[in-house]
Amino acid sequence: MGRLVHCLTSALVGAVAMYYLDPDMGRRRRALACDQMESKRRHANRYARKVSKRASNRLHGLTAKVRGGMPAPESDRQLEERLRARLGHVISHPRAVELVVNQGEVALTGHILTAEHSRLLGEISRMAGVKAVDDRLQTHEEAGTIPQLQGQPHAGGRPSSATSSASAQQDLSGTASPTGV
Repeated sequence: MGRLVHCLTSALVGAVAMYYLDPDMGRRRRALACDQMESKRRHANRYARKVSKRASNRLHGLTAKVRGGMPAPESDRQLEERLRARLGHVISHPRAVELVVNQGEVALTGHILTAEHSRLLGEISRMAGVKAVDDRLQTHEEAGTIPQLQGQPHAGGRPSSATSSASAQQDLSGTASPTGV
């Protein structure tokens, strides 16, 4: 059995040597093999860099989470700006909510949908620098006739491109275009 394996191995090595050392096509085949190996090496390096960058970013995020995330704001204005930015990610009509910050105490006024109310209060109370929340928001089951809650709700605080382009087209021409764009 060992002799058969040795014979087959020798034949295989001979065939490979003939394939790559062929006087007519051997140079091209060797160059192609070198190019393929170089390509694999570059792909492996790129993959290793991506994996290490991803691991570094995750570690950075975990350490920030352990430390408590963002540091406490230096002023009421900075806290108010952070809160205003957060509103756009939490509720569908962020402009319908007014907020005032005084020494870390946040006063909320305006209109909000009932389904978003508790989430908004939770997000605001968890933010660094917030000492207390004075909730004076008027909650509504649906937008109904409340002017501040009219219009398309914006996911993430930004209008979708299709909605904004259709409304811009309507504003320019006075009528909506038949395609909606």
